[in-house]
Amino acid sequence: MCAARNRTIATGGDRDRLVDFLRAFAICVVIVWHWSLSIVHRDADGILVMPNPLADLPFFWPATWVLQVVPLFFIAGGYANLTMWRSIGVKGYGWREFYRRRFRRLLIPVAVFVAVWTVFELIGQLFVSDYRSAAIWADIVFRPMWFVVAYAWVVLLVPLTARLHEHRPALTICALGVTVALVDGGGFGLDISWLGWVNSALVWVFVHQLGYALRDGFGAAWSVGRRLAFLGTTLAVLTGLTSLESYPSSLVAHRDTALSRMYPTTAVVGAAAVFQLSIALLARPWLERCGRGRAWAGVEAINDVVLTLFLWHMTALVLAVWTVERLGFGLEATTGAAWWLNRPLWVFLPALFLAALVALFAPFERRSRFNPLN
Repeated sequence: MCAARNRTIATGGDRDRLVDFLRAFAICVVIVWHWSLSIVHRDADGILVMPNPLADLPFFWPATWVLQVVPLFFIAGGYANLTMWRSIGVKGYGWREFYRRRFRRLLIPVAVFVAVWTVFELIGQLFVSDYRSAAIWADIVFRPMWFVVAYAWVVLLVPLTARLHEHRPALTICALGVTVALVDGGGFGLDISWLGWVNSALVWVFVHQLGYALRDGFGAAWSVGRRLAFLGTTLAVLTGLTSLESYPSSLVAHRDTALSRMYPTTAVVGAAAVFQLSIALLARPWLERCGRGRAWAGVEAINDVVLTLFLWHMTALVLAVWTVERLGFGLEATTGAAWWLNRPLWVFLPALFLAALVALFAPFERRSRFNPLN
């Protein structure tokens, strides 16, 4: 925290406070949602499952338009990737150096995570009788890895997408958006299921491209009235899309929805990304005022270890489940009064384990940023 505070004061206005906030807000929402707004229990086979309770909270679906925050990671990533791409170009380097730096930052923490769980798995297989693979009984730990794959995909495309942005920024975003809409239309209208996976590749490129636009000042000079108009327009588009029969209203799948927006990814995710960007633009002046001095140290501290938090927060949840079960308590499988009353516990207990895991593994993330060429 001290290091983050010193960096905040020292950098002054060099960093974009909006992007830092979006990244910190997104990871906090992901963690708290997974811990406290999931019905974590064991199914009949003893496997940990974590359906969300939205089917029992029909009034809650509008909140998912803000709290399904994965698009914010890609917007922030687009901002950061374009910044690095340009910085490397100014120094005379090319795509190889960009890949070296970016994938070093991404893959070293991931490799540590995979190595630790591999060692755990080997120990279990060798020394524990009747051991069941963690990939079976605790597969929830590894589900967030889809994000790493999707993010690696957009990073791979940066040399191409950055050049397209430099030459035709608006045209590139519009072309991607139209393509995403057409692919969804073909997938649903012609019942071609594999087109959904085409959009799983395209939608995240579109959202990542929004980060490029943010990096180049999109909306920064707008008046409050224009920002409100943009917010209203994006809200209308998102409302219109989710009113179609093909798209459920909630951006988070639950037992009463046949379709998830994330797997495969649909055009609604792209619309939600633009809507969330419009909220961010409206909040920018306030965030810039908050981003001066010591008050911003918490946001900087989260940004400093954001990938470690993301990779290990589900492990922290599994450790909390193991602790509760070893103490003789059960896991609530329904959203009754007892489930609601123990929500604070399911933030506090995993947070204790995550704090320890971050202390142990965050140094790998920090070292991955070391660049001998600077």
